[in-house]
Amino acid sequence: MRISNLGCQRITFEPLNFSGTIRVIAGLDFAVLHEDQGRMYWEAVRCGEQNGNTAILGRTVQTKNRLFSGFRLEATDVVEDAAATGATHAMGALSAGSFCLA
Repeated sequence: MRISNLGCQRITFEPLNFSGTIRVIAGLDFAVLHEDQGRMYWEAVRCGEQNGNTAILGRTVQTKNRLFSGFRLEATDVVEDAAATGATHAMGALSAGSFCLA
């Protein structure tokens, strides 16, 4: 790993006996329960989208250490491009983007 603070992911969809449109929603979420403790150790400080980049800033509940994460969705054969949104839900904050593929 040449750049330790950068992670990349490529996801490929290949239809097997399927034709139609699929909606892909990708997001970042700090509302994750610790499996053993049954509680969350992160809280979302801020999330949102700007110029096609989706991002979230979180911090640990006790030490207040901060973590920033962001992503950009790129796809071919997009039939509908939905704007990325920052949305709150009952257990924290979610920053997500979506698109439809044919």
